[in-house]
Amino acid sequence: MNMDDPLVIVSTDGHIGQPFEQYRDYIDPAYRDRLSDLAEIQQFFATVVFGKLGKLPPDVARVVDERGVRRGLPEVFWDVDKRVKELDAEGIACEFVIHDGSLAPFFSSLGDAYPADVRAAGARAFNRWAGEFLSAARGRIVGNAELYPGDIAGSVADLPGLAERGFVSVTLPGHNADPSLPGLESREYDPLWATCAELGLALNVHAGWGRPQGAAMQFFRQLAPGASANMMQPESGASAEEGGETMEALEKLAREKKIDAKNPDSPLALTLHPQQALWRLILGGVFDRFPTLQLVLTEVRADWVPATIRYLDELFAKHPGKCELKPSEYYERNCAVAPSAPHRAEVEMLDQIGASKFMFGADIPHPEATWPNSRQWIADAFRGVPEDKLRMVLGENAIRVYNLDRAELEKTAARLAVKPSDLFTGADLDPRLLDNFDARAGYRRPADEIDKDQIRRELESDFARLANV
Repeated sequence: MNMDDPLVIVSTDGHIGQPFEQYRDYIDPAYRDRLSDLAEIQQFFATVVFGKLGKLPPDVARVVDERGVRRGLPEVFWDVDKRVKELDAEGIACEFVIHDGSLAPFFSSLGDAYPADVRAAGARAFNRWAGEFLSAARGRIVGNAELYPGDIAGSVADLPGLAERGFVSVTLPGHNADPSLPGLESREYDPLWATCAELGLALNVHAGWGRPQGAAMQFFRQLAPGASANMMQPESGASAEEGGETMEALEKLAREKKIDAKNPDSPLALTLHPQQALWRLILGGVFDRFPTLQLVLTEVRADWVPATIRYLDELFAKHPGKCELKPSEYYERNCAVAPSAPHRAEVEMLDQIGASKFMFGADIPHPEATWPNSRQWIADAFRGVPEDKLRMVLGENAIRVYNLDRAELEKTAARLAVKPSDLFTGADLDPRLLDNFDARAGYRRPADEIDKDQIRRELESDFARLANV
């Protein structure tokens, strides 16, 4: 490949969804009356979380948001034409998308707790709507399908049709912690694993996977103790003063890092659950029975990978004969990581994480996204990375893992014409932009150390539990 050939950039983390009332035509009739239950969480995120996007000083806003797209809840969540236009502007040839936690009907870990049948109805509704969204994108966007909690057979039956409509992965069972459902090691899931392997569908674990429903929403309700539960609903007539109190409370918590993803007490904390998913699939023999399955760990950072995988090798060695391979070998064969809005520290660890394992994620249109500065973000984060590894991370790995159409993506990339020489000019980014990258995503934060004690306790508990199964 010529050094100045256009880059095929694939974002492996983006989010879609729509306001709750727009799911009315997609959800099973028996559950339509419950859609209004979603009003509170959607209005909260629309006014408080996304409402913060437009509050930059004018001189900073001109640098960060030249196109003026980071303003409140963006329509690119559900307007496919506007979404594709943003992909063009960002130089992204293809985008992999998953549901947005605040715009998902009933199955999100951010919302209130719902029974399995209600979560399953919401998942079906999302898949129906998202299938239309993906079809309208004509190959520029591919998606992640939701499974139906408590209905393995129904999930399996729908997978071939979902694969035909542009879905390239499914959420790993256990998105919401539910002890009434089978654990990942259960052989009840074998028909699911077999079908995913046959269709080439990856398994996706995203930030928030494994949490119980309800806890995050209870936390958010405490932001404005004097406000009613209806304060954040559009029809409630909530005053600007009440909304301002909620915003001020959230900003105070942000300054105190109480909602920081690195704070273990935060409802948005990055937990050990994704790593547990990996080793439970290993312990359950899933990768032994279905060696072509791919597990993608999305938006859960990647600085933990090298030390964690080494430590898992050490701990598994104390239980010889339990698995066919070492955790590091399963990681190499069956896993990929997509640390959205990649940090400098993660790129510096690229060879340890594995250049063939690392995938770029823009996280459009979340507040912490590289959007609308993806070109600048890539230019700064990946400065000095050899071109072969750069092309792996930005596109080749995603094409392999998600079985994407390389020829079509190359045509799109040729039209977008984003070349390495265009990105890596040697110029430094505006300091205001770098400061904003830090503020919204911890871009320059150093890598964290892993908690070996917690990993050991949780893993030994799983070894003991499964020994009695």
